[in-house]
Amino acid sequence: MSTLIGIKTNSGIERIVLASDHQMSEFEGDTMVSKGFVKKIHYGKNWALGFTGGGETKELRKFFGTLKGHGRYGSNKKLSSNIIETAVKTKIFKEVYELNRTISKRDRDIEGTYSFIFCTQSPEFGLWEIDEFGNIFDSEENNEFDYICIGSGSSEVEKYLSSIISDGKIGDYKFDKESIDSNVASRIAKRAIQAAQIEPASGFGYDLVVVPKYGKVDSWGDTIKQKLIEADQFLEDEIATHYEIPKNDSQE
Repeated sequence: MSTLIGIKTNSGIERIVLASDHQMSEFEGDTMVSKGFVKKIHYGKNWALGFTGGGETKELRKFFGTLKGHGRYGSNKKLSSNIIETAVKTKIFKEVYELNRTISKRDRDIEGTYSFIFCTQSPEFGLWEIDEFGNIFDSEENNEFDYICIGSGSSEVEKYLSSIISDGKIGDYKFDKESIDSNVASRIAKRAIQAAQIEPASGFGYDLVVVPKYGKVDSWGDTIKQKLIEADQFLEDEIATHYEIPKNDSQE
């Protein structure tokens, strides 16, 4: 499983922030037997899609390759654009249904099927959840602001969101649920994913993609990864330097 959250701004420039963890876990019954790193958010020119559920299978790779217009999957830009447009207009993502039907038929089980958070610029700027049958849903009407959270860590995310709404703060940063701009949305998304990592099936850092109503879709995953590597190296050097013996000192 995993944790995903999508947040739509209600202040400033209209954007959607989509964040996920990177952990993919395998279970035997209720026991986790392995875990690994996987990229859960994929994106194109005017869309982004994050998944939770099964592992990174050949069927899932074909699904995303088709959406990205890759020729080796018999796709192209026109086909991928039509798939996204049809899904948004009909609120049924037929290709998700077909993906999960293939998985469940192969495994004779629904445990390995996928659900998604979906956001697009066109033909409609929106944030949605897609269930295992390809049905597309808006966020819950009783949410304090426009967000969707799915995955095994979603209960921890809900607890975190309740706490910041109650406190009116994100750490030391003041927070107003009626004024969520891109700055605030990105902070909430990142910290929500971190909060969920208390749950065993979520972890391995986080990824973040921003979909604006107009303009370029921004993926921050590689930047986040590089900054974490640099921070880890800095800390390693700082610890090692702390225990260095000065060159002019001698050991007794």
